[in-house]
Amino acid sequence: VESIDISYDSKKIISADGDGHLILWDLITGRQISKLKFPKGGPRKVLFTSSGQEIISVKIYEKKAILYDLTGGFISQFDVDVQINDFVIDQMRNQIIFGCYDEIQVWSIASRGIVQRVPFSGIHVMKFNNDFSELAIGQSSGNISFLNMNLEVGAELSGHFKPVVSLSYSFDNKLLCSGSSDQTIRIWNLRRSKKIIQLDNQHKGTVEAVQFISKKNQFATGGKSNELKIWR
Repeated sequence: VESIDISYDSKKIISADGDGHLILWDLITGRQISKLKFPKGGPRKVLFTSSGQEIISVKIYEKKAILYDLTGGFISQFDVDVQINDFVIDQMRNQIIFGCYDEIQVWSIASRGIVQRVPFSGIHVMKFNNDFSELAIGQSSGNISFLNMNLEVGAELSGHFKPVVSLSYSFDNKLLCSGSSDQTIRIWNLRRSKKIIQLDNQHKGTVEAVQFISKKNQFATGGKSNELKIWR
């Protein structure tokens, strides 16, 4: 499974695998709602829109994103025209934020048009905080940058010495967890812009995924070791 996402109302979940299957599930009953097969490999990432009635997918190294309905029917295409490294949905403004090779592009889901372009290089992963007021960007340099609602860079964190590949905010937005190909997991105090925890070589390689999972700041990590670890 390459990507999963839960709808904003927590009623549905979408999963995409390396064989090209994209499956929509009812999170309440566990039943499959629909299944879509991509003829040339599956998407690198798939997300629900803010309405929960549409999904957006991007394949690896692609320069476009595709909007589908929940039956897998094609709705529209976003021609970004630059390699997309990652993308996120701004649920409050109904926009897509594309982190591209050398810029950030903001597109309106409603109008299907581009809203804003901001020069920015080295994007590897992006993550909104829980009220969508701040966007964290993990960079290929190992730094983490924080952008406000106008996509202006504010604080930065440094410490990782290889690309940051995964990010997660705590439920209260006070902490950030980061995973990197430098084989470390780090917890940052965002009020002090300071690292408070570092876990080394817990997955025998790149830390591919990190996620806070409770209000008590428990978090999960996964990576090269094919293990899922829960921390508290």
